[in-house]
Amino acid sequence: CKKLIDEVGGDGGFFLSSGCELPAAIKAENLRAMVRTGKTYELSKK
Repeated sequence: CKKLIDEVGGDGGFFLSSGCELPAAIKAENLRAMVRTGKTYELSKK
């Protein structure tokens, strides 16, 4: 998630999401990690 946020999130118009739906076999820990990163990660200073 961090790389994606850094690459396309610079102007503030980026929505980090799972897309349309989640696979049934997704690991809850992976989804929690994505949500946590989206809430707490700050863009890298370039």
